[in-house]
Amino acid sequence: MSSIPPQTTTASPVRNSASSEDELWYDALLFVDDECRERQRQERDGRTGTGSTRPSTSMAADDAETLETRTSLQAGPSSRGDGTEGDDLAGAADRNIRRLELLERLRGVLRSNVAWEGQGGRSHTASLIRRREMEGHWSSSKRARVTSTVLPKQRPMVVASGNSRGYIGHFAADGEFFVAGFQNQVIRLYDMASQARHSDPWKLKVAVSAKSLNWTITDTCLCKRRRLLVYSTISPVLHAVKFDEYDDETATRHTPIDFGEGHSNGAFGLWAMELSHDGNFLLAGSSDNAVYLYDLEDGRLATSAVSHSEDVNSVCFLDSRASDVFISAGDDCMIKVWDLRCLAPSNGNGPVARPQGTLPGHTEGVAHVSPKGDGRYLISNGKDQKCKLWDVRMMRSGAGYQSTLPRKHPKGFEWDYRWQPYPGDPHEDHHPDDCSIATFFGHKVLQTLIRCRWSPAETTGQRYVFSGSQCGGLFVWDVITGQQVAVYRHHRSVVRDCDWHPHRPMLATVGWDGNVVQWQDLAGEDEEKGGG
Repeated sequence: MSSIPPQTTTASPVRNSASSEDELWYDALLFVDDECRERQRQERDGRTGTGSTRPSTSMAADDAETLETRTSLQAGPSSRGDGTEGDDLAGAADRNIRRLELLERLRGVLRSNVAWEGQGGRSHTASLIRRREMEGHWSSSKRARVTSTVLPKQRPMVVASGNSRGYIGHFAADGEFFVAGFQNQVIRLYDMASQARHSDPWKLKVAVSAKSLNWTITDTCLCKRRRLLVYSTISPVLHAVKFDEYDDETATRHTPIDFGEGHSNGAFGLWAMELSHDGNFLLAGSSDNAVYLYDLEDGRLATSAVSHSEDVNSVCFLDSRASDVFISAGDDCMIKVWDLRCLAPSNGNGPVARPQGTLPGHTEGVAHVSPKGDGRYLISNGKDQKCKLWDVRMMRSGAGYQSTLPRKHPKGFEWDYRWQPYPGDPHEDHHPDDCSIATFFGHKVLQTLIRCRWSPAETTGQRYVFSGSQCGGLFVWDVITGQQVAVYRHHRSVVRDCDWHPHRPMLATVGWDGNVVQWQDLAGEDEEKGGG
């Protein structure tokens, strides 16, 4: 496997790149609670009476045996007929070993985050509760262990309903607000902090009427530091609204954020965007096959690059604590890894813009990407009806591989996902150079760019990934076991966006039926209410 250039192995400029596998692994584990790991070691020593413990990253035997059946890990060789088939087989075997190793490590991280010891382990929920009552202490990982085993019940509460398709639905990073965007130009901002005070749940703070609408609202983001709501409408100009000052008198005050002429001869539109962790930069993907970085502090375009051979449908920063490394994904089936320190400024003075690596694996266009936030892992939704899990250390880099892009579907399907069903079999259609470490099935990525996300660290240890679906369901998969653990159904049409509250056991979905739906009731609440 090609090595990752030093400038892309870390997303923070103050961290040095790792020089060995052990250092990479140590760096990936920095976010795990040290106190929790020490307490777990002491508890295991007390039970076994020895001073040696099994590494927290070891995968249980039953997980190893069911790995292939629970998640699809494809890296089949490509036969070129030039006498290199043996080398291809050896390379594919090496990639499979590497893929299994990285997936095992991710599962080890997740287990540590939720104090997880597998089915039948002693650290089950009842045992953890008893220990808390006796010792009076719970680490963050043990709190996550209890909440991660209890998913919200499949009983919906309709927060709002309308007659316009819902395209956007997500919580603010701190959970204070929920944003819902609709095709009829309306963007609703709900105050979720009021629910914590046991007053009106889902209190509507403002309803913004978007400007320069082209078809629909395609993306939104909140800048809490600047108190801005930014939205895109398939236009080269984004708009920002100060949501604390929005009223009838200021309803027309939408500050334009102009991305200029772009890289095409004609008009172009921005499909997706994401705000940097410090709120200073706005990253955007466009229909002219490019990515753009806008400096909100200076009010100008900082840099841009033609990144794909087709539309860029999704962008994100890889690390929630830094803004150096970002991801782009497009209709050319490719996910690309970029380092801002290697991009030229907007005046053109600098090195030629090129990605630091590519993550091949989808056989159709990529609809959405979502980072875990640790600078290593991300998931993606593809029009090949797959949700894939990636580790950027598996990316392909080098000019030799870049010259072969894009690697289209070997069967060359001619279809349009907007109104046709997928003509292939997601379980059988594999990319010859697939470097994803796991694949999840069951949902449908049709008609629109359906989104996928990670569950929050505080309440689940990021144990789950989930996605909307064209069939109207919300699909949830367990990354540790690879199993589909829940499907929430209420919407009568496409669920385009969905999110999980960062601090509460609450899911929210937005659908083409015009409904905003909350899923929060926990298992056992009905029995407790009935018994009271």
